[in-house]
Amino acid sequence: MENIGLQRVLEKNGFVLTGRIEEYIEINGKWIDSLIFVKMDNSN
Repeated sequence: MENIGLQRVLEKNGFVLTGRIEEYIEINGKWIDSLIFVKMDNSN
């Protein structure tokens, strides 16, 4: 992920990195990975 700040915001708000899709989308001739985050429910 190129936007490390966004990744930190997600993690501070209860999101957890659960996966990566390599070379998911092409932007300006460069293949970019996509990170998958899920919101964890800690209410139990």
